[in-house]
Amino acid sequence: MDAAELALELTPWVDLPTAFELARAKQAGDDIERPAELVLAAPELSSGKDGGLVDLVEEYVTHFRLPDSWLASVRGLVRDGAIDESTWEWLAGLRWKGTIETDIDVEGYWVPRAQVLLKGPQAVMALLERPVTMLLHCVVLVYPQWRDMYELLGSEGLYIKPSLDGPLAVHIDDRVAKSVGLDEGIRTGRLSTRVVAGFRYQAVSGSAEELRTGSLAKVARTLAMGQHKGRDGPS
Repeated sequence: MDAAELALELTPWVDLPTAFELARAKQAGDDIERPAELVLAAPELSSGKDGGLVDLVEEYVTHFRLPDSWLASVRGLVRDGAIDESTWEWLAGLRWKGTIETDIDVEGYWVPRAQVLLKGPQAVMALLERPVTMLLHCVVLVYPQWRDMYELLGSEGLYIKPSLDGPLAVHIDDRVAKSVGLDEGIRTGRLSTRVVAGFRYQAVSGSAEELRTGSLAKVARTLAMGQHKGRDGPS
């Protein structure tokens, strides 16, 4: 998935009522282009680089756009003529133009330090808030598991195949995997034991003797015990 496809996949998380209110504010002459900030932070992450979060966010916001089909849904909320065409064209042309900072102290927020701090015009930031927050939640969900798996096994004998269909989930999983040291990202192979976790399964691969008595068996048992919804079994 390239960056433009990522931006398209995240469109459903853009809030329709927010876009409608922005169009109304623009029509009324309100100042909605003033500078704004958006803080991303989570206790599970020590840095904006963890899980490739800042890279995913930058990849999305720099290719952000509102597809025509999505804009048609916004226009459906408004009676004909209530918003003029120039305002709709303004909304369609919104792009992110701002800065991204990582691991920076902030004031006046619920956290003292932002792992990712976005700055840009208020109108665009309002539309970006839900999609980038969703990216944060996804990274928080899978990053600790990828990190722990890599620390236990390294890249040898570890094969990953997402168990949730959909290009967005696969892309996020792949980027997080690469961020912890799995340079090849998600890959598939001959699976011997699997542990279901999050929205993909993790598999350790080895000989039957290794899986029964060796370190790989210990890893598989440890992972299974650590996942309330996990299960062991032959692939």
